[in-house]
Amino acid sequence: MLIQSTPFGLAGLTGTAGLPMAAIEFAAGDALLAAYKKTPAGAFIWSAAQKSFKVEGGGAPSGFSSYGLDGELRIKPDIAAPGGNIYSTYPINRGGYAILSGTSMATPYTTGAQALLYNAHKRVIKAVDARRILKATATPGKNFKGTIPASVAKQGAGLVNIKNAVAVKAIVSPEHIQLLDTIHFAGKSIEVKIKNTGKKTATYVFSHEAAESLVSYRGGNTFPLLTPVIQNDAAKVKFSASKVTIKPGQIGRVKVKFSEPSTGKAEEFPLYSGYIVATPSGKGAIPLRVPYAGVKGDVAKIPIMDTSLGAPVAAANGGDIAPGQKLTTVDDVYFILRLGSHSPDVRITLVEKASGKSVGYVATSQGAAYGAFGRNANLNSDGDNYDLVVLDWRVGKVFPDKTSTTAITAPAGAYKLVISAQHKLSKGNYPADFEVYEVADITL
Repeated sequence: MLIQSTPFGLAGLTGTAGLPMAAIEFAAGDALLAAYKKTPAGAFIWSAAQKSFKVEGGGAPSGFSSYGLDGELRIKPDIAAPGGNIYSTYPINRGGYAILSGTSMATPYTTGAQALLYNAHKRVIKAVDARRILKATATPGKNFKGTIPASVAKQGAGLVNIKNAVAVKAIVSPEHIQLLDTIHFAGKSIEVKIKNTGKKTATYVFSHEAAESLVSYRGGNTFPLLTPVIQNDAAKVKFSASKVTIKPGQIGRVKVKFSEPSTGKAEEFPLYSGYIVATPSGKGAIPLRVPYAGVKGDVAKIPIMDTSLGAPVAAANGGDIAPGQKLTTVDDVYFILRLGSHSPDVRITLVEKASGKSVGYVATSQGAAYGAFGRNANLNSDGDNYDLVVLDWRVGKVFPDKTSTTAITAPAGAYKLVISAQHKLSKGNYPADFEVYEVADITL
C-alpha cells in the first residue's frame, strides 16, 4: 500500500505484517499513476537499496504549522526552522533513526543555531541582539509552488540562516513592524536603524518585498476558515532615502511610511505582510530584513463568539433554560461557548431583569466568570469535531466585582443571564466594546 501525500510532505506509516506500506511524495504518486495508465499490464519492480532524495516542498512552510498573529495583532511566530520530514535520532530499541516532524525538530535546530552564533562572536551578545541578528538574516520561504514569500503570519522573519547570522556585520532595529489594523494603523512613520558592527564602511540600499495576504473571514463566517484564502494584497512603502552609507560603529537611519493595500475587502479583514529589505553593496553581501504585518479593516468588528453552532447558550439539567424558569441550588446549570477569535475579557453576569443592573459575575468551579479567552479550535482537519468552552454555575452564587474573593448569594428575584465578549483593541467600555448575548430569563 502506497500513500500519496497531498500536497507535499510524507505521511508517517509503520505497516503491518503481510502488508508492506510506504509513503510517497505527491509528484512520485502522480508519476506512478501516469506510468500505470500508459501501460496497465506493466509491472513495477521495487529496489531494496537505500537512496537519498530531495524532500518535496523543502524550504516551504509545513502545512501543519499554525498561523499568527496573536490576539493583539502582534507578530507571531518570530522565526521558522526546519521541522518537516527531518531524519533524526530515535530510541535505539525503535531503530535509532526516524523521519520526524514538528516543533520537536525545529526547536533543537534553533537552539543549536543560537549556540553557534554565540560561539562565533567569542563574546557575550545581548539576548535582544541575538534575536535581532537571527531574524534579520533569516531567509523567507514560499509556500509550496508559491510565487512570493509566504505570509509573515505563517513564518515570521523566515527560515533561520545560521551561515548569514554568523557572517553578518550589522544589527537592525526594530526587529519587526506591527502595523495593527486600519483604526489603529501604526505605519505612518517608522524609523529603521542599522548599526554597522564591521570594520568597513557599508552602503545599504532599501527595498520592499511583499508577502502573501490571508483572508480568514469570507462570506460572514463567525469562525475563521481552517485554511485561509491566499491573496496578493500588498501594502505600499515609501522610504525617506533610497540608501544609507554607514561608517564602522555608526548607525544609519531611514524612515519608512506604509499605506494599506488598495485591494482586499476591509469587511473580510485581510492580513497583509512583507519585508523591508536593506541590501549592502559588495560581493556576497548579506541582506537584512525587517518583517511587518497588519490587518485591513476594524478588528473590533471581527466576530468573537462563533454562533454557527448555536452558541453561546445556557442550559439546566441537560436542556435549554425556558424563559422565566425557576432555578434552585440543586439544578445543574452550565454555559456553552465557542470563541472564533481571542477576547481580552469574556464575562458571564447575572443582571436584574427590571433595572438592568448587574449583581455580579457568576461563580463557577473555576472561579468568577470573567477574563481573557483564546480562540477555540477544530480538533480535526475536516472541521466536524469542535472544541467548546463549558462552564458550570454554582446557582445563585456571584462575585459582586473583580476585586471580590468570595462569592455571595444573589437575592431572590427575576434575572437575566448575560454572556459578553470584549472586542480586540477596544477600551473595554461596556456594552459598546462588547458582543452581548442574553442567554436566559430566570427566577431565583
